[in-house]
Amino acid sequence: MSSTVLEVTRAAHEEVERLERLIVKELQNDPASNKERLYQSHRVRNMIDTITSTTEKLVRLAYY
Repeated sequence: MSSTVLEVTRAAHEEVERLERLIVKELQNDPASNKERLYQSHRVRNMIDTITSTTEKLVRLAYY
């Protein structure tokens, strides 16, 4: 059972790290128009929301 929790924890940490790298890569691109800037903002916000929910899952696992 603990190896399953360990694997879930590892996968969640990897997901957070992957999303952090994607955010950095996304923000390195300078949008050409306001519309593209808005789309970029939405993509980054979606990734941040995913990081937040994954981190909440990790916190719940810590108390398991």
